Amino acid sequence: SFISLEKDIELMLQSKGYNETVVIVDEDMVKVVSNDTIEQADATIILDIVVSETNYEPSQIKIVKFDNIDL
Repeated sequence: SFISLEKDIELMLQSKGYNETVVIVDEDMVKVVSNDTIEQADATIILDIVVSETNYEPSQIKIVKFDNIDL
């Protein structure tokens, strides 16, 4: 289920120090919502984690800052 996948990704992100993230997974996309400021280096780490944990392509992964989220 997507819920367990979301939790797994969140735990992986927390292990890398990204504690303020919420992961939303559906058939087409993974959205990582963060309260932290995401620099390019952070985005690369987050992408690597999501790609390694899922079958999604980088183009299907969106990283957004919580304050400008567009649900």
